[in-house]
Parts: sequence; C-alpha cells; structure tokens
Amino acid sequence: MRVLQITNKPPLPLIDGGCIAMHQITQSFLNNKVEVDLLCISTLKHPFQKKLYAKLNAQSAFIDTSIQPFKAFRQSFKTQPYILKRFESKAFEDLIIATLKNNSYDVIHFESLYTTPYIEVVKKHSTAKLVYRPHNVEHRIWEANAALEKNAFKKAYLQRMAKQLKKVEETIPALFDAILPISITDEDFFRSHFSSTPTKTISIGIDTTAYQKTTNNHSFFHIGAMDWLPNQQGLDWFIENVWKDFYSKNKTVPLHLAGKSISDYYSQFQTLNIHNHGEVKSAKDFMNENGIMIAPLFSGSGIRVKILEAMAMGKTVIATEVAAKGIPYTNQKDILIANTKEEFLEVMKKCATDSHLIHSIGENAHQLIAKNFNIDILGENLVSFYQQIIH
Repeated sequence: MRVLQITNKPPLPLIDGGCIAMHQITQSFLNNKVEVDLLCISTLKHPFQKKLYAKLNAQSAFIDTSIQPFKAFRQSFKTQPYILKRFESKAFEDLIIATLKNNSYDVIHFESLYTTPYIEVVKKHSTAKLVYRPHNVEHRIWEANAALEKNAFKKAYLQRMAKQLKKVEETIPALFDAILPISITDEDFFRSHFSSTPTKTISIGIDTTAYQKTTNNHSFFHIGAMDWLPNQQGLDWFIENVWKDFYSKNKTVPLHLAGKSISDYYSQFQTLNIHNHGEVKSAKDFMNENGIMIAPLFSGSGIRVKILEAMAMGKTVIATEVAAKGIPYTNQKDILIANTKEEFLEVMKKCATDSHLIHSIGENAHQLIAKNFNIDILGENLVSFYQQIIH
C-alpha cells in the first residue's frame, strides 16, 4: 500500500497536539510497512525543516496564514470561512499536482479541515481513495467561543464564522471515501451526517514506555498551546474564578504555567504563586517536574493530547467534561471532573492534602491509557481499515 499524507503544517518538530497526532499517523504507516509520502504546508508559525524528515519523502510549500483583519472581515460575508481561506495557495496546489503526476497512490490522507480546499484538485489528478482525518468538529469550537465572548462585535463575528464552518463540515466530508475521526464523540457527528461513508475512530496513540511514571506532588500545572483561543479562555477563567479563591486559603501551593505562545501577561500573577515558564523545551520534563494537571477547557472537540500524556505519566488530572472528551474515563477513579468554580475548588482542596488520592488516581490513569491508547494496536487498526477501503 502507498499513501500520500497531506497536512496543514509540518508534523515535525512535535510542538503541539496537532503535530503529534499527524506524526503518529505517519509513524503508524511506517511501522506497518506502508510506503508514505508527505506534503505539508509551511507557515511562519510552523516552518518546514527538511532535516527532520531524513527517513521520509517530505515536501512543502509556504503559505502566509497570518491573520489579516480586513480580509477576515470581508470574507465573513462570503460562503467560505476565513480561517479555511487562509490555507489556499497556488504554490501548494502546484506541488500536489506535480506529486500526483509523478506518483501513484492507493490512499490520499487529508489531515484536518484545513487541507480540504485541495480535494477537488486531488480528484482531478488521482483515482486514489480519499480519506478525511478531522482533528475536531471545528464549528462546535467556534460556537462555544462565541458563547463565551462578551464583546458584541467579536461575538457576532465568531457566530458568523461558526455558521460558515458548520455548512462546510456538513457538506465537504461527503466528497471523501472514508472518514477517520480522532474521538468517539466526533465520530457520532460524522456518522449522523454521512451514514453511508465508512467511518472509524483512530485516536491518538500513546507509547506508555516513553513516559516515565513520576511521584505526584501537590503543585498544580497547566500546559497548552496558548495561540488556541479555547486554551486562553479556559486559563483566564480559571485564574480569575478559581485560583484567586484557592490561593487565598492555600498560599504555599503553586500553579505552574507553560505552553507554546504563552503570553508574558501571565507573569503578572506571580504574587498569586503563579509561575509562567514560557514555552518550555520539553513538555514531558515540565509535566514530570510538576504535580496535578489543570485542564479548564469550555470549548473544543477531538481529544487533548497533553491530557493523555499526563495520564500516561501517572498524573492526576482535573478537567472539565469538554477537556476530557474522547477519553473513556471513570470520574473519581482515573480522572477528576470539574465544570464549575465550586467543583474545581472542592477537588483541588482534596488533591492539595491527600497524597493517597492523587497516587490512586494517577495509577489508574496510567492503566487507562495503556489499555485504550496503545500506539501499536491503533496503528494496526489504521492500516487494516485502509486495506478494507482499497479492496
């Protein structure tokens, strides 16, 4: 089997959850002796580094995807959402055409909604089976962002974007031969709209042997890509509504922050025992050094990679139901679910003093990941599904 994987950013280096999800697909193909080529969009935020792909035939084309307010406003009155329009490029289209003219593939694998603008050009130049790998149900994220937004103008813009995205997500997947959601929750959406299209959840695989289990301490931490609006909104809500209250009664317990594109804005909260570590070199090391993960997410879809990694390390995670979507958890056994200020405060107070609790939750979390997110089994399921599509 030969596969062409098309991605909206370079999978390497592994600087965020999206990169990890895409690279694991590539690695699953290679581990199962599937020949795979990679075409990726290079951006200012995610530049392509050829040296990282020594074992893979990988090519890229640069697109300036930076936000341009006037274009964003003008595009809001059109059918296609601006965040999708940004990824259209003649250079990348030409690269796809040249690749398809010189190579033959059994499957062409589209990563995320942001590669779908190229489906028509692929159809014109290939007879391969086309598979869509949605990382999220995007319009749901924007609907939730709009609901949280207080500025009337921004709220209206986000609502408009959500409507545009919903129309796209209710039509574009029908053009594919199969859909490969990243979580069961997302699979339900696609099955309800495209019941005749083969659909299978292939989640993010975790190699638990690569994550050293560490002793939980009573500090709290948050890590995530802070150029993603749901992470910003969630952390801001948590500091204002939860942490300030918690700190007033637990002044010796720290909260450590890290993540890609995290703002210096959070450094002002050092007087609340909040420590901004910026964009750390190793997320694993940061999580290993700290104790209890906080995941206060109120919009989102797909699955949160950093939560899976923390659980693989045996960390106790306190998360909203939204943040824990896609994980077959049992609340109070392998994760602690909190959706309100009061619920966060209650479980945080327990975790700050009860060593047995955080050890038990962490141990169960590790076992849950080992059982349900085994990277080798997921890779075998992926290749088996593709073989069924081809034949």
